[in-house]
Amino acid sequence: MKRLCVLLAILIIISVPVPSFGMNHPVYVTKAEFIRDIIIAANIDVSEASESFFEDVTSPDYIPYIETAYEKGIISGYGKTFNPDANITKEQAVAIIVNTFGEKTALKEISQEDIDRTLSFSDQPDISGWARPYIAYALDTGLVKEDSNTFHPRAPLAADQAEGLISEAKSAYEILFTREGLSASEMMMLATESSNSYNTYKQKGTMTMNMQMKIDGLPQEEIDSNPEIAALLDEGIDMNMLIDMDIHVQTPDKVYIKEIVKSEALEEDMEQEIEMFMDGTIMYTRMADADKWMMQDISPIMNMLQSVSTNDPYTMSQISDDELDFFKEYARFGEDVELDDRAYYVIHISIDKDTYRKYIMEAMEKTMDLVLEMQAGTAQFQEDLVIDPDQYEQIMMQLISQIEIETEYKFYIDKETKDFGKMWISQDAYLAMDQLISTIGATVEEVEVGGEEDIPDFDIDIIAHTEGEFIYYDFDQQLDFPEIGPEDIMEIEQPLQNEQPLQNEN
Repeated sequence: MKRLCVLLAILIIISVPVPSFGMNHPVYVTKAEFIRDIIIAANIDVSEASESFFEDVTSPDYIPYIETAYEKGIISGYGKTFNPDANITKEQAVAIIVNTFGEKTALKEISQEDIDRTLSFSDQPDISGWARPYIAYALDTGLVKEDSNTFHPRAPLAADQAEGLISEAKSAYEILFTREGLSASEMMMLATESSNSYNTYKQKGTMTMNMQMKIDGLPQEEIDSNPEIAALLDEGIDMNMLIDMDIHVQTPDKVYIKEIVKSEALEEDMEQEIEMFMDGTIMYTRMADADKWMMQDISPIMNMLQSVSTNDPYTMSQISDDELDFFKEYARFGEDVELDDRAYYVIHISIDKDTYRKYIMEAMEKTMDLVLEMQAGTAQFQEDLVIDPDQYEQIMMQLISQIEIETEYKFYIDKETKDFGKMWISQDAYLAMDQLISTIGATVEEVEVGGEEDIPDFDIDIIAHTEGEFIYYDFDQQLDFPEIGPEDIMEIEQPLQNEQPLQNEN
């Protein structure tokens, strides 16, 4: 009987559908798997790379996704390693979600106060310092939702948890950061394509600029003994300018610009009207008090611009394709507005000084050889150049790297037509002139006398703020351009280039 009872007990136990321990064990997601899944979910174009920047990423199944994430700034790794097979933690996953679906500018604006307010979890001390801004931003925007009192930042993610985080983040992104299913950068691209399809358009607006020069530590006797420095300080310590601009564009190669420049320096006010007309590779310029135009062949400049940019050089009043491609990750939607009974999407692009410097340095690296090539053929350049071209390039790159520029744009895009309606721009620039003078002075002295000249210990800072607003209008309307004949062109005696000295017949 006992044997029968035992047998029945065994049969009951093995017949009950109780999951085994092994079946209960969660399947964790690796970093490589999470990267692949989020790149696919975000519909990001995948790189065709067959090799990875990271030395430990060798699987052909994951290289394209990890390289895409690295190129897009979604991941950074640890030097040359990424640990692709390690289980991804929750805080790592949130950072990747923010870098994929979030707005970089808004992330940078997260303050310590925001972090302290948002991260109220009982285990918040366990959150890594680097991850705190990401988690605070994700929770504030709704990219990540968390109702629990604990966050478990360093716990590995199971497959269902990872899938849920990605799905929720994508849904939040579509609600918060898209219009008509397009991101801010995609909407910008659509508006650019729409505006470029027109044969003609007009643009008008006003730019204001304030430039200040601040000096600290330069003795007055140094200023008095140098007329050039004294004159510069007298004229440019605090200068305000207002520029009214009227621009007419006809694709592919006609642009007319009329500027009225009003400047105020100390107690002297000036106003100057300037007209500029570019017709193909010829540029005409006329001042208000002149009855004739100055003519200049600008084909070398246009060839240079076209060689380094995908944008038409005659549409310089718009943000270029290259700028848009470089800055698109910084684009974000603002609140929609109505102007003159028309509805507009508003897109902000805010560029910090480090990002702008990176863009300018890359652009200069593309153009410097062409600039040197253009200038090398001029006699003036050959006479004035006291250093070789390599040193000249080094100086120019170093000077540009010292300029700090922060720029902010607002683009207003017509909801119905997807055309640009208005553009607002603000730019702040800072240049330490004493560093510039030291750079030039030291380099020139090394060439001329083999040593550095003693430079006075002083600081000169130039600070400039520029702000302006432009509207676009009259798309595909008839434009009137200046009619310039030979009799309207100013005769200017130009020195002959490459002029050879007379040879002695003897």
